Amino acid sequence: MTSRSAFVWCFLPGDTQPTLCGRFTHALVANGASQGTFVYGRRYLERTDALPIDAIALPLNDSVKTTSALGGFFGAIADATPDDWGRYVIDRAYGQQASPVDYLLKSQQDHVGHLAFSRSPEQLPEWLEPWDRSWLEDACRAISALERHRPLPPELERQLLPNTGLGGARPKITIADGHWQWLVKFPSRRDSPDVPMARLEAAALTLASRCGIDAVTHEVVSVGDADVLLVRRFDRAPREGGWSRDAFLSARTLLSNGESGQRYSFFGSYPRLARELGRLSARSAADRHELFRRMVFNAVIGNGDDHDRNHGMLADEERPDAFRLAPAYDLVPALHPPRIRQQALGVGDHGAWSTRENMLSSAASFDLDVTTANALIDQVEAAALDQWEQCCREHGLTRSAVASLAKCVQRIPDTHLAADGTPILPRRV
Repeated sequence: MTSRSAFVWCFLPGDTQPTLCGRFTHALVANGASQGTFVYGRRYLERTDALPIDAIALPLNDSVKTTSALGGFFGAIADATPDDWGRYVIDRAYGQQASPVDYLLKSQQDHVGHLAFSRSPEQLPEWLEPWDRSWLEDACRAISALERHRPLPPELERQLLPNTGLGGARPKITIADGHWQWLVKFPSRRDSPDVPMARLEAAALTLASRCGIDAVTHEVVSVGDADVLLVRRFDRAPREGGWSRDAFLSARTLLSNGESGQRYSFFGSYPRLARELGRLSARSAADRHELFRRMVFNAVIGNGDDHDRNHGMLADEERPDAFRLAPAYDLVPALHPPRIRQQALGVGDHGAWSTRENMLSSAASFDLDVTTANALIDQVEAAALDQWEQCCREHGLTRSAVASLAKCVQRIPDTHLAADGTPILPRRV
């Protein structure tokens, strides 16, 4: 058996320096399976302000916790693991890593949430300050060169290293302007040449706000001939002497913790997520209503990429031991929406079908009766249909782009069944 360990640190509420809280070990066991163990440190358990990093899967006690789910990673730690883009930057700088724990240790702590990692208990986690906003043009050059596998000036390569912990496959970094930290999403050479993705996502986020959804603060900035999307980080706040970091748990983590002892499956659902919210949320009814509204919105705009890492919970401002639904993020309509829409997460009794019938079948999981749920669907549909073109124009999309995007926003069909009761299946492409 081969194993690799990392010492886990957390930023307690309001702190700008991390506190050592435990040790995580990842091992390859028989038949190529992976197993993770975690144990809290004795000194951390003795603190009066100690908080669990996941109250469900990692409760605050001295027992050794073990998991084989999520590739041997506890969800809260997996949330901090670099994704495709971060791994690519790390491999570029250091070569391919032998263990997934090495990616944690080399991620420079820019990932979402409040955890950090080091090789020993005496060694503080390493991190560098994010790019200053004035460096955006240099950042664009660096990202473009990296995507094309071209060499970078040493100063730019060093500056990219603090930005390796962020999730997703698209190029992104964090910048700071003295008041806030911003996640910057760059164009990719794989994007459609006809619709700037930064402006499309900004339009969708603005539309979400107008549909009554708590969406991330955002803006589009032109850097040279490129458009980039800036999204204000909701897990960072300025403090005297640095930045505080708020705890974050993705929906994948909540679903992996299971419901009534269930094991995590690859196919989560909005109703299950709504029920899991009640275990940690300080305002579960309001959060469940909000989640239902987001489910409807994703169906209306044809966002089928609403998977379990594109939802999450954030530490509550008033209750440090509780969470709330994080602001909505990563809301992008499909440029070529399918004729029959389905979501990445299950919707109701009929699986992932994006239909009114299916949504209403799960209304009780969101603390809604059918009448209220039906009215919420009507509200989101009406606001989205009324405001979509306006949002596109406000964010600088051309007239031809606006026309091509008109079909993204559609009313939700009543059912996925034909008149004879058989399912309407998507056409094969």
